[in-house]
Amino acid sequence: MIDRIVDEIKKSIENECFLSAIVLALTLPDACGRAAFDSCKGKVGERYVNWFDSYVLDKVDYAGHRSNLPYVSGNLVYKLRNSLMHQITPGVEFEEKDVKWFQEQCIVDDFKLVVANGGGGWFSGVNITTNSENNTVEYDKREIHVDLIDLSLKICDAAIDYYNNNQNKFGFITQGIYDIRESYDCLFPHLDEDKYEN
Repeated sequence: MIDRIVDEIKKSIENECFLSAIVLALTLPDACGRAAFDSCKGKVGERYVNWFDSYVLDKVDYAGHRSNLPYVSGNLVYKLRNSLMHQITPGVEFEEKDVKWFQEQCIVDDFKLVVANGGGGWFSGVNITTNSENNTVEYDKREIHVDLIDLSLKICDAAIDYYNNNQNKFGFITQGIYDIRESYDCLFPHLDEDKYEN
């Protein structure tokens, strides 16, 4: 099933159905997180974040997580997943309670999901004010713009790699989607399609 989902995400991107692609891509860390961290029963968010940080962050390979710039962390992507899945909002808003879960550098004031060429990754920036009197730096605004094509494809690459190397851990996927369009027609040969046209 993972390989079929990855295939459909890529088809969505090819057909410029970008929201379909990112929403479907954001489900992959759920399944892969369950396979990888099944011992975290009932802790969907923890599994999701751990899997993303363990298997996708390395594929993204941007300098943000090694500097003081915002970057696409597992927590940020999980927050995006929840916003898209539950509120149909392609953005991320932070609340006071998020501070304990997020590294400070990943709490952003301006999050944008953008369509680029698939190789852009993300742009992150920080507007700062330096106080020369006490030699401190204050962050006025942290922003991050994430290329949804790039993020979707990075998640796909990580998911298919993980799936191919750990298929035995995906036994919980017990159902599939069966294409019966052609076989369904032969079940009712007595129906004359011409009679039922509008």
